[in-house]
Amino acid sequence: MTFSQRLRQNLNLWFCSIKVLRPYKQQSTPGAILLGVAADGRFPSNVVADNSVVNLLSKPGGLESIARSVMHAALTKTNIPVYNAGMLDDIDGFDDLDVDDIQLEQYLKVLVYLMAGHFPITIGSADSISIANYQALSAHLYQQQYHQHQHNKWYGSEYVAGNNRIGIINFDPNFELRLTPSPKLDSVFNAVNQYCLETFRIFNYLGLGICKRTNSEDTFEYAKELGCDWLLDKHMSITHRELIEETLERFIEQVDHIHLSVDLAVIYEQVLASKDSHLHSSQTQGITLEILIFALQIIARSGKLKMLDIVTLNPELDYSHKTAAYVSSIICPVLQHLKVSN
Repeated sequence: MTFSQRLRQNLNLWFCSIKVLRPYKQQSTPGAILLGVAADGRFPSNVVADNSVVNLLSKPGGLESIARSVMHAALTKTNIPVYNAGMLDDIDGFDDLDVDDIQLEQYLKVLVYLMAGHFPITIGSADSISIANYQALSAHLYQQQYHQHQHNKWYGSEYVAGNNRIGIINFDPNFELRLTPSPKLDSVFNAVNQYCLETFRIFNYLGLGICKRTNSEDTFEYAKELGCDWLLDKHMSITHRELIEETLERFIEQVDHIHLSVDLAVIYEQVLASKDSHLHSSQTQGITLEILIFALQIIARSGKLKMLDIVTLNPELDYSHKTAAYVSSIICPVLQHLKVSN
């Protein structure tokens, strides 16, 4: 049996094994599902190249601690049930899978959650998790039928016309639009753009917290060519609340559904504490958690938010448990204003 056949055969089994974290309710009740991806897009989580790639999720109970933190905080603020789907990496033979297989499994899982009316929250160490998620949301919205490519990659066939414009809102110091032939560092949403070109869809993108020093002039020009919109990190402050709100409302009005991605590297406190050179405070200004939550509430209240990715979990902050606190601070305001329905 091929890998893709095994994935199809076990879809129902995967869904039925979702772990309930709230007081028991029928798992068919639409809610938020937390899925962890410890692999960083280059190799599985159990293959360690150096100490820097070990992240919070790959540690025993890492996702569980985050999920319970979110559940506890959300319990008093929302009636949305919270489910824990566990780690994507915890499957037999994961260490033998390549990046395409991992993304395919993630794509199928998230597609099942969307079909059931759930709100997927994917937490991972790499921005690359957004590629499969976008494809799953696109497939769900366009009600496509998929066929398998000879290289075991899946592509969309003809789509159904309708109000299916997906808008990406990315909180990140980097555009993630670097021109590379594969989804490597800083090129994740360029891969999504290529997917949109292949499937005849419109690429709608808003970057918030973009750092002028960590993005080349060519990247800014390329973003302009793609019709992207953005706000620099210096404009993501309390004194620019009206500008932030106007920018978000304008973008939200132009799309029908929102794929939200939050890179923890954009948070000001996280920038200061990071030892990674590309996140150093001398290069990246970052935005405060307060202004991030302000923007998240606007997005969630729109009624168009369909999924949330939280990426770049930073092991350097794990000693003080700030990473889990940041994740909870991001998720809870979203769930508080989120509309989940079949």
